[in-house]
Amino acid sequence: MPHLRGDLDFLLLDPNSLRIYAKYIDNRAKAARSDDSGSVRGSILGYIRNTPEYMNATTINPIHTLKTECGWYNIATGRLLCPQDRLAEFDADPEAFCASVCNGEANFKITADDHPSLLYNNTLADPNDPMAGLMCSDLLKMAYQSLWTGPSSVGRKPGHTEKICGRPSIASTYGITQVEPRTIAYVAVLVRFALNSQTQWSRVHIDFDSAEWYKQLLEPFKSPSWAKKTLEWWNRAIFGDTRPNGPEANGPRPNSLAARIAAKVAAE
Repeated sequence: MPHLRGDLDFLLLDPNSLRIYAKYIDNRAKAARSDDSGSVRGSILGYIRNTPEYMNATTINPIHTLKTECGWYNIATGRLLCPQDRLAEFDADPEAFCASVCNGEANFKITADDHPSLLYNNTLADPNDPMAGLMCSDLLKMAYQSLWTGPSSVGRKPGHTEKICGRPSIASTYGITQVEPRTIAYVAVLVRFALNSQTQWSRVHIDFDSAEWYKQLLEPFKSPSWAKKTLEWWNRAIFGDTRPNGPEANGPRPNSLAARIAAKVAAE
């Protein structure tokens, strides 16, 4: 919040003003989440159809499929909500798996501990390594692009954050050039809500607690090696070349024509 550091000393002297300020921040945060949620919700089915695994899915129509027909009432969205380590079981009988979740059967309680397949890049996933391919799915990337670099950037070459039409993207407006773990987790929560059958936002969907899941999503980033590799993947996917001001920021490439010209100029 602008000027918060300077205002904090005054706010601490007046508890009532602090409460009002906190309520204002909370209301603005809820409004922003509502806007973001609506944006993802409106485009998610189209993004699903643009992912290789679901390109031929017949159970979803980006225009005519209602939200109440999604979630575990739809094979395509149900598969994306299915825990990654139970995909083989799901694929063996999708209708039965979805029905068992909807009926609340004991062995089909999906909780925040069960990372859904929507998080995983299945070309990188490894059944013996729960962190392989995690957070690197095409669907998650498209939703992230839609929110942070603008809907027009989805499917385009990474690094295009400029205004194409309408208002500038969040990344352009605030000079964002790096992906952060919390923004990945935030988008993942929005994507899961967009995929389920809830018509209004709620923290809990059946047995799944989104607030608890958000915390779980940040856990893998405590691994320095995994976090480094995953964030490098994200930064390439969203922003392309993330060096300051582009490839030439550190000067011409050694022995290139530009480097030889610069050396000759410096010698005079």
